[in-house]
Amino acid sequence: MQHLKNKLAILLGIIQGECAYTGPPYAVLDIIRHCNIRCSGCFFHCPQGRRPMPGNPAVDRASFALVDKICDELPRLGTREIFLVGEGEPFLHPQLIDFIGSFKRAGLKVQVYTNGTLFTEPLAQALVHSGLDILNISFWAVDEQEHKSCHPQTSPGLLQSRRAGAELIRKDKEEAGLKSPSVNFAFPINKHNCHNLKGRLQLIESLRPDSVSFGFFRDRGGQLQHLMLSPQEVQALSNELRLMNTHLNALGIAINTGDYLNAARLSPEAWHNIPCYAGWFQTYIKVDGTILPCAHCYHDVGNMMEQPFPDIWNGPNMKDFRRRGVRLKNAGPLPASCDCANCCQIKDNLRIHRLLKWGLPVLRRGCR
Repeated sequence: MQHLKNKLAILLGIIQGECAYTGPPYAVLDIIRHCNIRCSGCFFHCPQGRRPMPGNPAVDRASFALVDKICDELPRLGTREIFLVGEGEPFLHPQLIDFIGSFKRAGLKVQVYTNGTLFTEPLAQALVHSGLDILNISFWAVDEQEHKSCHPQTSPGLLQSRRAGAELIRKDKEEAGLKSPSVNFAFPINKHNCHNLKGRLQLIESLRPDSVSFGFFRDRGGQLQHLMLSPQEVQALSNELRLMNTHLNALGIAINTGDYLNAARLSPEAWHNIPCYAGWFQTYIKVDGTILPCAHCYHDVGNMMEQPFPDIWNGPNMKDFRRRGVRLKNAGPLPASCDCANCCQIKDNLRIHRLLKWGLPVLRRGCR
């Protein structure tokens, strides 16, 4: 019942146009700024230059003080899930397992996104027993040629490290008789790897994750257009994914074919067709406590180490972001503070928009 109340409160806020009557259902926390590999297309560490993100650059990793504040303030607002991801590789943070324990004690569902190259036997065992709900392991490459193209300046030995890490997690889960963490293999698709779905299927069949997800490659700041798929490549890949969907479902492995095809159809111009509702359903917390409305947004709305999160969540900066978001497709040029051309919220935005697109204008008039 509480879940339903939170959904209705989110919809009420969208109808009103700027306020939030419940907290974000999920939060994304930057764990650490550093990473041990380079990925062509990473928003933070790819070889191309990047505009610095907001926040204090002298703070390079999340602290227990920040984690404790999140655990104290966000669940009381209705936040149910936290994603540990961000600029760097989470498993470079020496306190990650402890953080997971804190979030679980606060009643939050926890997901971690990792490149999967740092697992040792002790770390894998600790992770399996940590209470983590979902472990997402990214596979930009499944062979040496793809690794060379997708991970420039990175040792090819890490290709095998990623596979070995996934095998460790599976073995330790089986030995412990546990079903969690659920393991998801994430496959970002770009020009370098789009013609090798067969290699991905072989990896999936050998390691048997619980689910797989394909990610639509996004051009970061107009510097990586040469890595984006052509319409013909998208169509060919879509046809192959539909066949893979049938095969993996028969094996009991979930796959996000529908979400991928929606992203392929709408990106990078989704903002022309779908308003941004991100200001009501998520928040992004940097390592120093700086709050951004979205992972690909430079719009600093406050710092939760300096003021209570509820004050930020319904403060003037967030209200301004929400007002602009619902009018985004009619706003002319993209705002300089957001990378909306590479929207990473298509799935949730589309789900909400399908529900509201016909009735929202009428409901708003009724609220005036």
